[in-house]
Amino acid sequence: MKTVEELTFTDDFMFGKVMKNEKICKGVVERLLHIKIDHLELITLQKDISPYYETRGV
Repeated sequence: MKTVEELTFTDDFMFGKVMKNEKICKGVVERLLHIKIDHLELITLQKDISPYYETRGV
């Protein structure tokens, strides 16, 4: 487990938290793509799929 100071934008947890906030997400995407965005449609974050007891995870 990392401390908040150790997290970067590319960490899965931090990326999910940043992109969940519509205002911050819009700003990040506009800066990355160098375009003005009218609106965003936020989608559900990724979900973990737990394997069955008898199977192995990948």
